[in-house]
Amino acid sequence: MLDLIRRFAGANWTPSRVELPGPPVTAKAAVENVFRGDLSRGELAAIIFPAGLLEVPNPRPPDRQQGDGCALPDAQDIVACVEHLIGLGLLEGRPNIDWLCRRLQIPRRSLQRDLGVRGTSFEAILRRVLIARASELLRRGVSATQTGFELGYTDSAHFSRAFRRWTGQTPHDWQAGV
Repeated sequence: MLDLIRRFAGANWTPSRVELPGPPVTAKAAVENVFRGDLSRGELAAIIFPAGLLEVPNPRPPDRQQGDGCALPDAQDIVACVEHLIGLGLLEGRPNIDWLCRRLQIPRRSLQRDLGVRGTSFEAILRRVLIARASELLRRGVSATQTGFELGYTDSAHFSRAFRRWTGQTPHDWQAGV
């Protein structure tokens, strides 16, 4: 949800406050750091923001090259559909092939066969989407730690090593060269 709001309000937007139900959060400071806003208890989980944000126009047209989830792919293009779903799945964590097969309602082996005929694989498409999303976030000035977290990495060192494998540069060096 934060990604969606930040798409319209800007990457550095912070909520007025975030409400979570249940017992007090033990790692309150860490959660506030992720949300970049104050955390309080409430009846329901909520991200509080000014109502005026509901009127903000789309800041940019859909871009199929970025895989940003705006433009719908041609339903006959399985590779584009997989890229699109992986991009959407990143909003919930790191998508895996079983998650994707459930969304497409096809057996895992059928998906692997269809992608293989087209000269690719789930892993290759996932890597391509991760690289594109990481590049987009880093280009916008998002820290390597936050970028790694948004791509499903639990440790920023794991993300930095993966990014170096993909590009030959650390995230910091890549950002400095942009």
